[in-house]
Amino acid sequence: MGRARRQWIVPGSILVVALATRVAYVLATPGYTMLHDDHAYDRLALGIARTGAYPDVGGHATAYRPPGFTYMLGAVYALAGSGHARVVAGRMVQALVGVVIVALLGALAARLLGRRAAICTMLLAALYVPLIAAGTSLLSEPLTVALELGAVLAVLAWRQEGRLRWVVAAGALGGAMALCRTNGFVVILALAVGMVLAGRRVRPGALKAVAVMALTAAAVVAPWTVRNAVVLHAFIPVSDELGGTLAGTYNPVSAHDPAGPGFWRLLDQIPQYETETRTLAAGPEYPFQQKLVHLALQYAEHHPLYTLDVAWWNTKRLLGFNSLSLSRFTASVAGITSPAVADAGVFSFWVVGAMALVGLFQRGIRRQIPALVWLVAAFLFLSIVFVNSEAPRLRLPLDPFVLLLAGAALASITSRAGPSTRGPQR
Repeated sequence: MGRARRQWIVPGSILVVALATRVAYVLATPGYTMLHDDHAYDRLALGIARTGAYPDVGGHATAYRPPGFTYMLGAVYALAGSGHARVVAGRMVQALVGVVIVALLGALAARLLGRRAAICTMLLAALYVPLIAAGTSLLSEPLTVALELGAVLAVLAWRQEGRLRWVVAAGALGGAMALCRTNGFVVILALAVGMVLAGRRVRPGALKAVAVMALTAAAVVAPWTVRNAVVLHAFIPVSDELGGTLAGTYNPVSAHDPAGPGFWRLLDQIPQYETETRTLAAGPEYPFQQKLVHLALQYAEHHPLYTLDVAWWNTKRLLGFNSLSLSRFTASVAGITSPAVADAGVFSFWVVGAMALVGLFQRGIRRQIPALVWLVAAFLFLSIVFVNSEAPRLRLPLDPFVLLLAGAALASITSRAGPSTRGPQR
């Protein structure tokens, strides 16, 4: 067997383990029940599978759920049918997406930190409970994470090779990510900033590359934006969910939540907002959502320090520094109804997070990870922490960066000679 083939044995075996753990989890949870956002995605995907068109909700056109994952799930349902088998099929596809995430994380670690770190990162990601449990629910986050990592890798390839095709790939992947989660736009912005800056100067050719990436991302998103303009008669680039998202956090009920200020609430749990929007709730979606945006921003304006409270408590919740009962509740939002699995997800994050801290305090590891990667993580964190932090679901786009640092630390420990025994891999 050639040397090149032997090098693929270990990462290939880890990918097999990643697939096996995810498939085993799907088979071990046949009672998976869609109760929250996964239920909404399921209803929309069924409509797409039956008619090929994005369905209305409540008799009105909708742009509340971004279309990327919805159409992917609709394609799966078109093949699997409308019975219970569709749920298993959808979750199996999510398991495959999870394997792609493990592979992309390995590629990112290899490019930045070397082969040993790549193997360690892949192994951690393959066994990381949140990626297994939340990653096999019918939610948009796994696909979002895969597209996010692909976009980062494409930009890193452009920085090394200078070829414009990598910029086009980054724009296409970033646009597709925005069609899955609306905060995907911040990844495009972070990549753009990282592409332009090279120390204290502007990287040669970067402005042209950024323009190409932005135009490509806009071209990917544009058909959906046009659709929204036609059927909702408003400029909605991807989704109008901002109203419900902000209003669920910036309201008097959340502000005085005994479990911690800033915990996101459903509208029917906020009497003041429900009263003010009652006449709009049964009508077209966009005016209703705009009213919610207005109410949320008005509350934030009148209580400016509350924004800092939201960020503080959401950071604690992202880190799992709250009661296990609350962690179990937020896990149930991601389809994880087993208390044991929810607890294992918290402990799994703590272990990986502790290893990531070890990596973060190693100067050699920090220097090998470019500012562009840190920017993506920081922008994503800021887009989450001021709004909603239901872990593990909403933390999934951040978890790859924690796993990357943890893998680098593990490689450093096992090699006893630094972050890697070999240089970064192309």
